[in-house]
Amino acid sequence: NHQLKLPFEVNCLASLGAVDLDFLANDSRTSLGELSRLAVPATFRRRAGEGSNPYGIFLPESQVEFSIEEIRYFPFIAVALYMASASISLSLGIKYVVVMMEPRLAKHLSRYGICFKQISQVIDYHGERALFYIDNPTLIANFKPELEEFFQFVDNQLNN
Repeated sequence: NHQLKLPFEVNCLASLGAVDLDFLANDSRTSLGELSRLAVPATFRRRAGEGSNPYGIFLPESQVEFSIEEIRYFPFIAVALYMASASISLSLGIKYVVVMMEPRLAKHLSRYGICFKQISQVIDYHGERALFYIDNPTLIANFKPELEEFFQFVDNQLNN
């Protein structure tokens, strides 16, 4: 029974150390996914003419209010990518997702309820990155109320 390895298994297993990898067990392989290289080019993040729109995209009127400080630092495009990934993962029945990312991005996402658990040491992998893990119950349980509406918006766009 030959299994294909996910990119993190090929490139990053040595950095894991002693962590609980039960989600890698053979019986759960069909419910394991990896999100690799979610990146937004700087030229897209800083497009000309979007200075007056802090989000870079149009969002319909919402009941959710963000402070000027939140709007200024809100990683809107990154959060939208993770919301889309969560929607796709849930639709496909994927229960566990691993992601190589910068620890500061994981910390920033946790402020909005996307709480990844770091399971490796930081390594140089296209910059300083660590392997993080999240499961469906953790994702759903920790969504901040202000992101629930946004997730529904993204989920509806992908599933319609």
